[in-house]
Amino acid sequence: MRIPGYGWFFVCLSMTMFIAGKVQAQQVDDWLKQADTLFTKGQTAEAKALHEKILQIYPDCFESNVWLGNYHYLKGDARLHEIEADYKRIDGPSRMQTARYQEQQKTIYADYYSKADVYLKKALQIRKNEHLQQLTDAIETYRVRIGLVAPAVRKRLKK
Repeated sequence: MRIPGYGWFFVCLSMTMFIAGKVQAQQVDDWLKQADTLFTKGQTAEAKALHEKILQIYPDCFESNVWLGNYHYLKGDARLHEIEADYKRIDGPSRMQTARYQEQQKTIYADYYSKADVYLKKALQIRKNEHLQQLTDAIETYRVRIGLVAPAVRKRLKK
């Protein structure tokens, strides 16, 4: 059967895109398995880099968005527990110590929670998940707690 005009070109292009999509999906699956293996072996930085590479090629990869969201959330959570423990050890903190503590909280948001929020929200767009929603809600509550949300927005969040 002969396809007149450019029809044949579009059929070939569609087939090429379909095959490339399957190859890309298989490559992503292989990388996900490799990232899991790296993480299991304690090579967390390498696993993180691989998940970031996956998202450069396939931004809608649910698994990588979830992994990176959890990674940044847990790193922030660990750091927050450290600074809270240090701050609680201070008997009658000075204004300078309190200001330093507050600045550290904002740094934790910038370095960890803000990144986690982006990945978790992307994952939630792809697939609804109660755990992920709880994490994004916790990040929003943290933003309010450290004063990154305007007072007018705070009232709407309490409702």
